[in-house]
Amino acid sequence: MNVSVQESHCPICFGSTECLFVVTAEQAAQHFVARETSENIHESLKSKITTLWLADTCVLRECQTCGFGFADPFRAGDSEFYALAYPRVGYPTNKWEFSQTLRALNGRSLSGPVLEVGAGYGLFLDQLTAMHTSAQPVAVEYHDDAAAEIRKRGYDVRQQDFRDGTLDDLKGRLNAAFAFQVLEHMDDPEAAFARWRELLLKGAPLFIAVPNVTAIKYAENNSGLIDMPPNHIGRWTVDALKLIGYRNKFELVRHETEPFDAISFLKTDCLYSYFRRAQQRGTLANASRSQRLRPWGRVIEGATAALYIPSRLPIWARHFNQRLALGSTLWVEFCAR
Repeated sequence: MNVSVQESHCPICFGSTECLFVVTAEQAAQHFVARETSENIHESLKSKITTLWLADTCVLRECQTCGFGFADPFRAGDSEFYALAYPRVGYPTNKWEFSQTLRALNGRSLSGPVLEVGAGYGLFLDQLTAMHTSAQPVAVEYHDDAAAEIRKRGYDVRQQDFRDGTLDDLKGRLNAAFAFQVLEHMDDPEAAFARWRELLLKGAPLFIAVPNVTAIKYAENNSGLIDMPPNHIGRWTVDALKLIGYRNKFELVRHETEPFDAISFLKTDCLYSYFRRAQQRGTLANASRSQRLRPWGRVIEGATAALYIPSRLPIWARHFNQRLALGSTLWVEFCAR
């Protein structure tokens, strides 16, 4: 296979980049829907990914200046991709970044409109309005089922891209904005930050949470899951966030990494290792994964995943001293200048 890895400049600081690795459309499709599970969906997904990339391959790059990692082509998945890759969408009932953000807002006044992009089922907004009863939430959420659930909660829901003109009624009026596990999906982050600045009042906060790059690299370098495009296409560092924020009149006030939780880490690591093996045809993990929708399928999967635990022990031992950097989320607070 002839794959070009010629340099592409960083979309955040325009610096030089290096190639981390290359993935094919077949590998990406196998990551989301294994051929052995559903060949028809797998083939449709592979075709869709090839169309998005305009190629059979995608290069994962990392900026040597700001550390931003990105998929090249830097193109986000569309609604058709997500319908194929994630036909059933689930949202966690709580996240560390929810409580972190609520602590940061404790004692502040939020009287008026606030915006959450990628609001899921509105569970963060429930917690926010319980603390700030005068806040007027507006939610951006594309998924039809999730948007319907948010409406049941009585919130204003918009199902359009917030970067276009659909939120002009909120321009210069927002008291706060939130985007949790959203920015890594976006292929035009510059437009997102510019739009947030148009919508927010001067001095208003913007809270963002993204996957922790250190945890991503640990998984990828130790036989765990690849943070696969075109689902996640940006790997954000503090330096990259600070740069794009500054260009768009935001000051980065503070940032924190989710505290390491040993039980959560070990469980996730075992699952990611199993899922990575399950993508390889002919493996025991692949065979058990193809049975997951049958009676006892989940039990078979759990037992198979447990068989690989001994192989993870040396890896855990090697990374013991690094463990405090392996929390899953990076959280930042900006202030609109």
